[in-house]
Amino acid sequence: MKKSMRSIRAALVAALTLSGSFSLFAQEGFPLEGSWSGDRQVNGQSSRVLVVMQLQRDQSVTGFALEDGKRQPLQNVQLNPADWTVSFSIDGGYQVQGSLEELGSATLRRIVGKWTQGDASGDFALELN
Repeated sequence: MKKSMRSIRAALVAALTLSGSFSLFAQEGFPLEGSWSGDRQVNGQSSRVLVVMQLQRDQSVTGFALEDGKRQPLQNVQLNPADWTVSFSIDGGYQVQGSLEELGSATLRRIVGKWTQGDASGDFALELN
């Protein structure tokens, strides 16, 4: 009887330890929410960009972009969870099409893609701050 109790206790400790370690890697919250910073390539030059996104109660995403000292609201923020593609527009400016990378990481998550505005386009990359 003592041997079976030890086995049960050891199995229980192992299960609790493993379940606790999985929670360390679990993602919490909406994957776009937060402060993002990175670069937009314009005519071979890098332009620093800060983007802040928030999930609202109605499940819409709001936020703004700060670039060249100008704060402009985001429009039409979309996330497709089937393939983790992301798109949004900067009010009166360019559009971004990209994808979420390193989704399971809380520190290495990125949005990587392209921006377009009329005939102009270039690379666009953000990292979660």
